[in-house]
Amino acid sequence: MRMRNSHLLKKVVQAVSGLIVILVFVSMGCVHKPQNVFQKVDDNSDGVVGIREYNSAVTESFMKYDSNNDGYITESEFVKHPDKKTSVLFNKMDSNKDGKIDLQEFKKAASRRFKIYDRNDDGFLDKTELDAPKSESTVSPFLIFRF
Repeated sequence: MRMRNSHLLKKVVQAVSGLIVILVFVSMGCVHKPQNVFQKVDDNSDGVVGIREYNSAVTESFMKYDSNNDGYITESEFVKHPDKKTSVLFNKMDSNKDGKIDLQEFKKAASRRFKIYDRNDDGFLDKTELDAPKSESTVSPFLIFRF
């Protein structure tokens, strides 16, 4: 019984943490609503976002975050007003813990989100996959995009 309650509590904390990150980014104006971003990323307007379209938007977003063009995103470049909550997402993306995110780290984090949302493993995201409940807590695969 104790293990089950511990597991349930962990899931609730993950869900709340993901929601807090989303709310912080939306309130700061750093992100767009996933539905609007979906339309921008869907270059050929076929109603799905393929991995190539997605990766192109990931690279474009990286370049917009990297305001000094040094090939890295610092925490101050990542968010307009860094705080403890936004630091959580930044630190998750900074896999080598050097205090900055390079393009490979950025792509790796984006790829993980894409795979979680691509429920049928066809290499495409459609609007029903974005709206479907997830088996694990994650943020939208479009959260990091800047246009």
